[in-house]
Amino acid sequence: MKKQNNFGILLAGMLGLSAFGAKAQYNSVWARIYDDVQIPTVLPNGTIAAANGSLASALSQVGVNGIVQALPNSKNEQLLNVFSFQCTCDESTLTQTLRNFPSIVAEIERAPEYHTLYIPNDYHAAFSSNYALDLIKAPQAWDLSHSNSAFVVGISDENLNPTHEELAGKIAYYDSNNSLSPDHGTAVASLAAGNTENFVGNSSIGFNSSIAFYKMDFNELLVATYAGIDVINISWFSGCTPSSFEQAVINEVYSNGTFIIAAAGNGTTCGDAGALTYPAAYDRVFAVTSIGDHDNHEAIIGDPSTAHQHNGRVDLSAPGFDINIPLDVTHYGTASGSSLAAPFVTGTVALMLSANPCLSNDQIETILKNTAQDIDALNPSYAGLLGAGRLNAFDAVQAALQAPNTLDLTIHTYNGCVEGEGSITLSPSNGQEPYQYVWSNGATGVNNAGLNSGNYSVTLIDAHGCTLSQNMVIQNSTPVIDNSMVHNVICNGGENGSINVTVAQGTPTYTYTWNNGATGSTVSNLTAGNYQVTIADINGCSTFGNFYVTEPQATEISADIDADFGNNEGKIKLTVNGGTPGYSFEWSNGATTQNIGDLEAGIYTVTVTDANGCVTEMDFVVENETTANTNSLMDVSLNLSPNPSDGDVRIKWKGAASQLIIVNQMGSVILTKKIFNTQTTEVLDLPSGLYSVKVIGVNGSTASRQLVII
Repeated sequence: MKKQNNFGILLAGMLGLSAFGAKAQYNSVWARIYDDVQIPTVLPNGTIAAANGSLASALSQVGVNGIVQALPNSKNEQLLNVFSFQCTCDESTLTQTLRNFPSIVAEIERAPEYHTLYIPNDYHAAFSSNYALDLIKAPQAWDLSHSNSAFVVGISDENLNPTHEELAGKIAYYDSNNSLSPDHGTAVASLAAGNTENFVGNSSIGFNSSIAFYKMDFNELLVATYAGIDVINISWFSGCTPSSFEQAVINEVYSNGTFIIAAAGNGTTCGDAGALTYPAAYDRVFAVTSIGDHDNHEAIIGDPSTAHQHNGRVDLSAPGFDINIPLDVTHYGTASGSSLAAPFVTGTVALMLSANPCLSNDQIETILKNTAQDIDALNPSYAGLLGAGRLNAFDAVQAALQAPNTLDLTIHTYNGCVEGEGSITLSPSNGQEPYQYVWSNGATGVNNAGLNSGNYSVTLIDAHGCTLSQNMVIQNSTPVIDNSMVHNVICNGGENGSINVTVAQGTPTYTYTWNNGATGSTVSNLTAGNYQVTIADINGCSTFGNFYVTEPQATEISADIDADFGNNEGKIKLTVNGGTPGYSFEWSNGATTQNIGDLEAGIYTVTVTDANGCVTEMDFVVENETTANTNSLMDVSLNLSPNPSDGDVRIKWKGAASQLIIVNQMGSVILTKKIFNTQTTEVLDLPSGLYSVKVIGVNGSTASRQLVII
């Protein structure tokens, strides 16, 4: 239910406009006053007090004797600003007086003129038939549902007799501070949900349903809906013209989940059977007109003057002629009126909702109309004006039982980064608004925030008591790097490093943002360096990782070289540093040892492979020392241009040269070149550094120069 039922027999006065009785009132209007300071008041001595003296004087002059809040039970701010002005003057005079103060009083409309809608036509205690219940197939409907005492039907009427044998023990709510006649309300209530199977009086379509009785005014409709009433019967009318205030009340009641059923009128209610009567003609009101035992809309077939209301606002027809009713404490009789047709529909809705509380108001209306018996062919003069047809309670209850529960709940869970940051948001749909939410942690509403990790459940309850329960889990956590694997660069200067991270906790999916622009849990083809990653989960919770990819030092090779004195006495003794120890050697002369000897003069190339398979190659020159000492250095000469150079140099020499050698400052040969019939060459793109350029003459003489590359 939309609210916990709060019924009981009241011995105090009712809230609202107790001044209105069953007879029409023409000395009242409703109007809106937005500024509380400007609300005038009728003092106990009958004078009027108001912040605006001119308004007070004008109201006194026309005889205003009552100013009360018209709809104090509304939860709509706009309706709480509506006031009822009562006077001994006529309505038009009062209206014009209020219109003279547009800065204070706005939206002046007629006040409701409450009338009941039935006409007694004969009295006899012994009923020859009960055609109404048979016609709507009530016995068959009772085979499907008897309703139950927990289901409470709302009746808004003049008054009733709560001790009448048809109503005794059935009343869940009644305000006894009521001096109006109980006859009409007793008849209406007994038809909707009076005692059944008690061996006296009538059977009631609502069978075991209970009754909550509310007085005949719009504020009482608000009291009813906020007490949890699912369906309410209105067998009265308030006027022949619409009121925006009254429509606003109807909207509020309907939006709070109450299905509203009203008598359409008795033909002469507003002067003509085709006229609209209110509240039956309002939006969101289910209007019911009368038919007889042969589905006849004219009480006397062939006499249009005996027809009740028929117009485009009628939703359904139900028995309303010659209906068996209680007349007083000891007498029963028959009567006619759309007042008596409406409660047959109200009681049927009670059976429907007790059988299937998951029906929405829209579904109730659709079922009532779709299951109605078409009676247009029997009433050709009123075709299209009698609603969807005549009530069929059996088919309506059967359709209600078969209607699926469409109440649905979309759940959005948010796992926070730390405890206390989790939240759950609900998006209900279908069923009947408004909804209630019963959370396992005592929260209310669609948002449940500030949650720690754990299991949570919620039960969604719609306005008619339909329920849907769901379970949820909150896991607050920030993602953490559970495991990481760093593969370092194998060889100095390489690009084969990689990092892989495994993430735990947090809420997948994860995003990875690396400082080198990479994404993903694995980054590859890395050079040596420092790498950072920010990992964020789907909720934006993040963690940070910092990793280093290393590389071995470059393999550095140097040598001590002994010259050859002509007898293969040259030697090369290597010193290897850097790389990954565990070196292997391969010389251009086929040797595989670190050091080699018994060498003749010449160039020797060594390939050094470290434990990681990293390869370094270098050339070394074993000189012919005898030749070098016995030949004049003047035999060849050398010139470098430009020197210093930016990397490109032109080398010229004089004399017969056989070989050009360039050695870097580490002693490593970076270029060796055989010379044939030329005295010039160019070397391009040398890296910055200090070099020794040597030319060897064919006679073994040498010339060398230092070269600077900047």
